[in-house]
Amino acid sequence: MIPLSNLYWATGEIPFEEQVLWFEKKCDEGLKGWEELLQKCRSLELQLGEEDQQRFYDQFTLHVELHVSGCKGFITLCNAYSHFRKQEFPQAFVRVAQSIRHYNNSILALKRAEHGKWEYFYRADWLTNIKSTLYSLDALRKFIRMQGDSPDFFLWFKEYLMPETEKYIYLENTHRNPLSDDELSSRLEELLFQI
Repeated sequence: MIPLSNLYWATGEIPFEEQVLWFEKKCDEGLKGWEELLQKCRSLELQLGEEDQQRFYDQFTLHVELHVSGCKGFITLCNAYSHFRKQEFPQAFVRVAQSIRHYNNSILALKRAEHGKWEYFYRADWLTNIKSTLYSLDALRKFIRMQGDSPDFFLWFKEYLMPETEKYIYLENTHRNPLSDDELSSRLEELLFQI
């Protein structure tokens, strides 16, 4: 078991909720600079030839994209924690799904840098642990869904997505195919966060 004092490596000895806020603030502050740098990278790439564009992406822009997607992923994870603490389970579920999408952007960025002799180079995930993060986030999303949408994984669909005219008169056996986590989170996101 990890001693509790090992959790204070960045924030000092403060309650867990304050640690989450501290990390969220740090990521939010850093994100602005990383996004500005990414815009500069993309502008510079447009001025380069095709081969130099790829080289610049592989050697520099890739790492900026990883920081942008990582910051966004962690910020939305912190938002999910905030919703979860307030027992706003559908909102927490959606925020974790958003975090998953941001970290998936990290995987896509790595794949764009894999070509020629460097193809499959980033399969060595121990360099980044992004896949491990995605695995943990997917488990978290499932856990959150079990808190409010079970036992049949139909409650949120009925409460938020089912047309009002169908909520009270429907055949149970025609509405028992639950939506996947991805589809449910996407549809709830549109409703709950007005995107």
